[in-house]
Amino acid sequence: MTTSPEAPNTSKTPMARRLLKKVPPQIRIIFGVLGLLLIFGLFSLGMQLFMLLVVVMSEVPWVASGILLGIFLILLLPSKGWTVFGTLLFIVGAIVSAIADVPGNPIYNAPFEALFLNEGEYLSASVIIEHPTQGETAVTRDNIIVDAEGNELRDINDFLTFLYRLVLYSVIYGVLITLRGFLAKMKTTSTSASPRKKGNDEAHLKTP
Repeated sequence: MTTSPEAPNTSKTPMARRLLKKVPPQIRIIFGVLGLLLIFGLFSLGMQLFMLLVVVMSEVPWVASGILLGIFLILLLPSKGWTVFGTLLFIVGAIVSAIADVPGNPIYNAPFEALFLNEGEYLSASVIIEHPTQGETAVTRDNIIVDAEGNELRDINDFLTFLYRLVLYSVIYGVLITLRGFLAKMKTTSTSASPRKKGNDEAHLKTP
């Protein structure tokens, strides 16, 4: 008795794959090249938008501070305070924010200006955009001291401003993580207290 080979079960083959096999190889190559060009174009556009965001964050006050604080708050939502995740978020967030927030904002900069600058001097940022080679963009960010009209007076040590912002963001993020842990503890306490209260109410109802 001979058995004939089983015919492939085309019903289990995805329809998209079956349709793709019917497309001539030349057409598939053209679509493949177009797909690669589209990916490259989207990547280039994404890099341009990223560089634009870096420039805006480096030049415009409040932008970097607001974006960094918003990202931190979103990442803080699943945390329950000073857990392992919360501690890592605190360390990484404080360091990254201290590096990225070059211009700061008037509120964040006020203590620094009161401690280290003369009256009428303000902390600001200078951004230099260079193109060393075609297709390459270099962004240099420096902290500077300006007067009330925005005129540059002198440079300032970037390491000093970094240490200041590291302390500043450590205080801000530390307070937020502590509050998040307090809220999580309050929620846990209220949740555990509800069944006990319900049980006590039922016991009172059963008592003659």
